[in-house]
Amino acid sequence: MPGHSYALSSAPNPNWTTYHPSQPDMRAYIEAVWARRGLHPHTRFGTEVVRATWDERAQAYAVVLEDVASRASRTVTARVVLSATGRFLRPRVPEELGGIETFRGERWHSAEWRHDVPLAGKRVGVVGNGCSA
Repeated sequence: MPGHSYALSSAPNPNWTTYHPSQPDMRAYIEAVWARRGLHPHTRFGTEVVRATWDERAQAYAVVLEDVASRASRTVTARVVLSATGRFLRPRVPEELGGIETFRGERWHSAEWRHDVPLAGKRVGVVGNGCSA
């Protein structure tokens, strides 16, 4: 998709490196907006939202959060809840994918991309495809 399709109307980006930006370009844009808007203190990585329940009396959400590593949970109050999980909240590899149990190479789901695996000069197979937009 064209780069402008990924930009917020309140934060246009006239500096895309190409008409169809790559993942690093899109990530750089998102991180720049995140930094410019001062969102760091409000961001929790490695945290799963267990549930968000509307409290009519308080006119706010009670949001139960769980640390992915320690499984410790806590509850926070929020006036607004914004879901930005994307399409692959819990990536799944189909069980009926024949031969996966004997495959000896590196493998991963595209939602959990392995940037530590060099692909230059290697034969790479992609099983399935689809647009996430």
